[in-house]
Amino acid sequence: MVSSVDNDPQNRWDAIYVFYEDVSDGSWKPRDAMLSFVAGASQTALAERVYPSTSHYHLCVHGKPGYHLDSPFFSVMVDEFGQVEFEMWRKVGSLSGRTKCKAAEALAVFNQLCEGLLSMTDIP
Repeated sequence: MVSSVDNDPQNRWDAIYVFYEDVSDGSWKPRDAMLSFVAGASQTALAERVYPSTSHYHLCVHGKPGYHLDSPFFSVMVDEFGQVEFEMWRKVGSLSGRTKCKAAEALAVFNQLCEGLLSMTDIP
């Protein structure tokens, strides 16, 4: 698991990118698609205000630094066919929703979920 609490947003996203880049044994087919998603997500307007981490092959996005069992977050999983699945969580273990989209639509969904997440978080 990679969890970055670095104050520099670019360092947070770089750590996530390196984690997925290092998944190089060939067994995880969506690796390149996830790298592409992370590269794009890191450049969005809200990327500097959220805190990415990993849970196995899922990218998790939190509204505040650290690992908080009782805080909302969302996760992202990319498949080898270019589909991106987002899961919204009220807290760890409490799924509140799920949506899938094509890779071309994924950054727009990412931004919407970041906006929602940040509206539930007391960090400006």
